Amino acid sequence: MFGYRDTFAYLECSQCGCLQSKSRPEDLSRYYGAAYYSMASQASLRRPFYEALKRSRTRAFLGGSSIIGHGLLKTFGPPGLPNWIERAGMRQESSLLEVGCGSGQLLRLMASEGFRNLAGVDLYIDKDLNPAPGVFIRKAQLGEIDGHYDFVVLEHSLEHLPDPYPTINKLQSLLAGNGTLIISIPLAAYAWNRYGVNWVQLDAPRHLYLHSERSFRLLCRDMEITEVVYDSGAFQFWGSEQYAMDIPLLDNRSYRINSSNSIFSPQQIADFQRQANNLNEIGQGDQATFYIRNHA
Repeated sequence: MFGYRDTFAYLECSQCGCLQSKSRPEDLSRYYGAAYYSMASQASLRRPFYEALKRSRTRAFLGGSSIIGHGLLKTFGPPGLPNWIERAGMRQESSLLEVGCGSGQLLRLMASEGFRNLAGVDLYIDKDLNPAPGVFIRKAQLGEIDGHYDFVVLEHSLEHLPDPYPTINKLQSLLAGNGTLIISIPLAAYAWNRYGVNWVQLDAPRHLYLHSERSFRLLCRDMEITEVVYDSGAFQFWGSEQYAMDIPLLDNRSYRINSSNSIFSPQQIADFQRQANNLNEIGQGDQATFYIRNHA
């Protein structure tokens, strides 16, 4: 990502396909700077009337009663929220903990849409944060967090945590009785087999464990995975192709930084997305979201 060109070793399990970092640095803070996407700060511009309308639309979108909200929903379409919020049956009053939330970009977005019982935890932020009403973020280890939540969310953060099995046990303990654990992770599948060390979501050394679907199901064997949604995109192709040509993600030549200056045409990007859609349909995309509950 940053173009440090450091070298790291990984082990691949021949039975389940899980990749595990073998030579992780003792101090990973160098690899989580201000330029890392989840650490970017955003100024909040308060517009009370506009935000009230947004909250009404989101209430209607999630099945609540709001005449104004339903009108806004019909006129302007659904809010720009992650798909898992609706899919998991979340409501604006639901309690939610995001693990590995960075500076709280997602939590701020949710707060602006009327969610009011939001918490986060991240070890790599500078200090505790209260970035929006109803949002509190702790600088802490996951093991320091207690309480029970309707939803516990890890949006591409589990792969950054050591000791996967104790982590899953801790996450399980944080769920309310009928709570849902929502985990989005990269998966070692087609893109890993095609690109190897240039697979963009290998993301060494930040990603300590990269699961296959099989290895993740083994990890969650004491819980019930109710649904798996493959949601990979063109990134697995253009990011990996760039790495193969020694172009870091934050380089000026990168499609992420300047799409008009990149090596890819719009047609190539569209073709990458079509390939990703096909892979998702057959369970070979390079990321997925898992919906997990305690056994009844």
